[in-house]
Amino acid sequence: NCYLIISAEINSTVTEVARAKITEWEPSRGGTQDSVSLSGYDELFELQNSQDNRYLTAGTSTKTAILSIFDDWGIPLGTYDGPSNSNTSRTSFSISSIQRSSTVLSRV
Repeated sequence: NCYLIISAEINSTVTEVARAKITEWEPSRGGTQDSVSLSGYDELFELQNSQDNRYLTAGTSTKTAILSIFDDWGIPLGTYDGPSNSNTSRTSFSISSIQRSSTVLSRV
């Protein structure tokens, strides 16, 4: 569990601009030149490669369902501006293979 964190200094303030969990590390030594090849992914990497099946009882709101999934996966959410409708019937759904170009909320 090694992370690569990239920071930038703007107007004397250091800010994190990217974070990646390193999944592959290949150092190479070549006499006077050493190098390393890294592969890393953002925090949604594990979610993208996993599946989560849920059963929601009648009356569970969309907000409650989404927040429950995010909480179980450890996904931080600053604010929730989506629908809060209650489902009128039992609902089950599956989250799998969420694409990088999509947001979690647009796929659920």
